[in-house]
Amino acid sequence: FEIGSTGSVLFIRFNSLISIL
Repeated sequence: FEIGSTGSVLFIRFNSLISIL
């Protein structure tokens, strides 16, 4: 488990929310 991978997932989810808006 890597912290970097988790940050990437959160970043992608954040972008997804912006795309919806």
